[in-house]
Amino acid sequence: MKKILFIAVTAFFFSCSNDSGFESKIDTLNLSDVTSKRLPCPPGTSESWSYDFDYVALHRASTDCTSRFSFCIHGEWVRDCLPYFNGKVSNYDAVTNKVSVVAVVLDDNRLELHFPIEIMSLPTFSKNDFDTFGFDSDYKIDDEVIIKTGEYLPKYTKEEIIVTVDLL
Repeated sequence: MKKILFIAVTAFFFSCSNDSGFESKIDTLNLSDVTSKRLPCPPGTSESWSYDFDYVALHRASTDCTSRFSFCIHGEWVRDCLPYFNGKVSNYDAVTNKVSVVAVVLDDNRLELHFPIEIMSLPTFSKNDFDTFGFDSDYKIDDEVIIKTGEYLPKYTKEEIIVTVDLL
């Protein structure tokens, strides 16, 4: 009897359209299980990407990963939809030496990278490393999210270094 009731409720749910009062719930999808990672985010959220770097990977590849502020390696960024925020979204873990960098999509042409301010005091960086943030070649976060080659000026808050970059 429970199986019949479950099948009936499931069939009713899937037969209903948005016109009958049911709304699409994009926020309930597990975005890593769908083919298109660029589904729109629900209202009140922003598309974002995150990556946990070993802090020494935040240097320029052209310097053999020894200086200047950038990403030295490519890896897997994870897409998410974050609620609109006004606070810190990046993180530094002193125990594991991991830096969580968050990239928030501002629009089709720009991305905002958030780094924890604590990285400025790590021994592998000099103060001059943070004058600019840049790429010697285009940097791919995802097939549809590619940062343009160039130099970008960081902004500093009490908690984060924020860099707005251009997308291809």
